[in-house]
Amino acid sequence: MSQPKTEIPAETIQKWQEIVNLLAEIIQVPAALVMRADPPDLAAVVVSQTEGNPYSPTARATLDTGLYCETVMSGRAPLHVQDALKNEAFANGPDAKLGMVSYLGYPLAWPNGEIFGTICVLDRKENTFSDAGRKLLNQFRAVLEADLKSWAAKEAWQRSHQLFEAVADGTTDAMFVKDREGRYLFFNKAAAYFAGKPAEEVLGNDVSCVFGEEVARKIHARELRVMESGKAETEEETMPTAGGNRTFLVTRTPYRDETGNIVGVIGIARDITDHIRIEEAHREFSQRAAAAAATRKLNGELELRVKKRTAELEAANKELETANKELEAFSYSVSHDLRAPLRHVRSYVEMLQRATVGKLEGKPLRYLNTIAEASDEMARLIDDLLAFSRMSRSEMSEHVIYIDQLVRQTVRGMDVAVQGRNIVWKIGALPSVVGDEAMIRQVIKNLIDNAVKYTRPRDPAIIEIGCEGEEHGLANFFIRDNGVGFDLQYASKLFGVFQRLHRPEEFEGTGIGLATVKRILNRHGGDIRADSAPDRGATFFFTLGTRPQPRLIHLEKEKCNS
Repeated sequence: MSQPKTEIPAETIQKWQEIVNLLAEIIQVPAALVMRADPPDLAAVVVSQTEGNPYSPTARATLDTGLYCETVMSGRAPLHVQDALKNEAFANGPDAKLGMVSYLGYPLAWPNGEIFGTICVLDRKENTFSDAGRKLLNQFRAVLEADLKSWAAKEAWQRSHQLFEAVADGTTDAMFVKDREGRYLFFNKAAAYFAGKPAEEVLGNDVSCVFGEEVARKIHARELRVMESGKAETEEETMPTAGGNRTFLVTRTPYRDETGNIVGVIGIARDITDHIRIEEAHREFSQRAAAAAATRKLNGELELRVKKRTAELEAANKELETANKELEAFSYSVSHDLRAPLRHVRSYVEMLQRATVGKLEGKPLRYLNTIAEASDEMARLIDDLLAFSRMSRSEMSEHVIYIDQLVRQTVRGMDVAVQGRNIVWKIGALPSVVGDEAMIRQVIKNLIDNAVKYTRPRDPAIIEIGCEGEEHGLANFFIRDNGVGFDLQYASKLFGVFQRLHRPEEFEGTGIGLATVKRILNRHGGDIRADSAPDRGATFFFTLGTRPQPRLIHLEKEKCNS
């Protein structure tokens, strides 16, 4: 905190005068002084109005002449001279020549540590000054230093306030300060210009005097939100001004007092109307220029895209080379080692069925049909397993996907499958995400298929699809049903390959659908979990990113052979 540049306030001078008078009276000395360094001199601020005091209220003395006070200030420490006539350093000094042979003084400092001057008492005779006198003088020193601190702080605040007003009035941004009730405490020149009213007419009133009641209610609601949250907010707002409707970028921040309590709102509003118009004009011009140049640049752009795509494919090929080899071996095994004998089984079963039409009944016919159904189920398992393996390694594209549209398309596509059933669909607002559309479509289809399948015993079946908001760039979706549910203690098995929680005769399936869902979500940086209880339905919660990722995830977060 710098030293004030103004004169000491009159009320402070009066207070100090009373202090030195009281000092001289209590300690019983002819002189009590407050001196101030005023290079190259030392000037009296106040002197005690006591009989026999040789010092004038307007006294000034030149430094470097052996003054008691000069010694206190240069040493920045208290000084006691019991008898100057017995002290060579002060025997011939200016104070001794005035007859003041005994001295007790303390330095006075500004808050920043710089020396202001001294407070002291002087006597014409040798004086040891009692402990009570020393204590009293030191106490008054503390009072004077507190006054110096208050004076410096007040002037610093005044300079800061003047600087703030100068800066605020010099900017083209509208600036304002309001109390908790919405009354204006400050309204700069730019704000007055946009309002078409002088600041004097606005100060002390609320925003309705500027914009009217309807706009005022909306603005005050935003300000209340800022004060309640304690956080700054920035919004684009279109408001009526003296020159018509203008768009502003308005930042409101809590206004706190010296104790940290929120007592109002500070706001800055920047007129961005012209900036928006320029941006729109520039955008339109750019679009026209791009359209005009599209034909000329087409070949060059295509060539660049081919090069870029080639580089991306080469990089991806290196990363996926090992995985592709494993996939090829696995695909060959499934396609030839498993499918070929399965086709033989199915063919012989069909020939046997044709050859025994009308000849088999009872258990033999049931056994034959069971073999046929089991071979079909085995074929589906092989197909699902192969699709599941490919899902973890296939290349992913990145697009904006409208989940609401995807869900409704999936539901419409099930009209034939659910014909004759009473299903109540509850579809809430669903945000868009970023990812591979084919894969996300598979996630939605598998989860909705599950809900439809496990609500088969219900009439009505209720299936709810919604979103619980967004957090850390991930949208939190859910699909809830009132189906048969399952015991949560087996939830760890739910997303594993071939893991089923219901008997095949109750509900059909291969046990790969949810494993596929989890693998796709993991590759997109999301995840899935379930909540359920027997006979109380089930809810599947899953997350998907709403913003483009620096690099789509190509590898599983779980082991490929889980």
